[in-house]
Amino acid sequence: MPNPNPAQVYQVSDLAKMNFGPSPLAVLGYPVKHSVSPPMHNAALEEMSREKPEYRDWSYYKFEVPPEKLIESLPLFAAKGFRGLNCTIPHKTVVLPALSEVSDGALRKGAVNTLKLKGEIYVGDNTDGFGLQKAVAEMLGFSLVECPVILLGAGGAARAAAAQCLEQGASGLWIGNRNQERLQALVASLGEWAPQSEIHTFSLENIPYRDLPGGALVVNSTSVGMQPEDPLPIDPRKLSACRGIYDMIYSPPKTLLMKSALEVGIPAANGVAMLVWQGVRALEIWTGESVLVGPMRAACEKALMEKC
Repeated sequence: MPNPNPAQVYQVSDLAKMNFGPSPLAVLGYPVKHSVSPPMHNAALEEMSREKPEYRDWSYYKFEVPPEKLIESLPLFAAKGFRGLNCTIPHKTVVLPALSEVSDGALRKGAVNTLKLKGEIYVGDNTDGFGLQKAVAEMLGFSLVECPVILLGAGGAARAAAAQCLEQGASGLWIGNRNQERLQALVASLGEWAPQSEIHTFSLENIPYRDLPGGALVVNSTSVGMQPEDPLPIDPRKLSACRGIYDMIYSPPKTLLMKSALEVGIPAANGVAMLVWQGVRALEIWTGESVLVGPMRAACEKALMEKC
């Protein structure tokens, strides 16, 4: 059997043709070519193997799996001994019905991005919220505790962010979205387990700046800002004493939202740190070890630079 290449995109059919080693890991997505998870995780595993040689047998790959094939593919990955899997777009919600065991945090976030092999089945977790929490602390210098949060978007990334903010004790949550039906569905799901939380909604088409809290963290979970012609999703100049802006977008590395914030002295950061920290937590779940963030960050930044 040929040796697999972590830089290559594989299909489920390749599981029967190739030997991925005694301790493989993988990210599943559709598409998945853009993922920088393999170099990020393999750099961390290489560092871990310096002290514990058993991690030399661990390798991380990427598989392109159509959504309609995801659930039926999981037993195939389990049979080949894949110790852990990451699920990226659009699989984070698709995978839920296939899992008999899901962490409370993942249930609150309504999505799973990390699967760990337990016996012959996978159990689910979510590390995206943890990634946001650590990224805000590292890049902006404050915690979510007792901090008002203005969240832009109501999709899967927004739900994970909203749940993490409420779990960490944010003093209030203001969620803006264009699609009001999706927005109300998000608020209803959050209210099921956090009925006492202060949650407000607004339309991104007509932002009520005067009603938004002062000293807030702004989190952009929308895709607005990925294209050069995109408008500002929110105007930092109209926010009262904004504490910081975290844009989940990491390509381009400095969005119009970030540039506008920095021009008026508001701290701003892109999504790289969140991407790295969610990966750190996933690898800790799979290995049971503490994982150094440095090697993962360096590999992530290098891979993103090469793609640019």
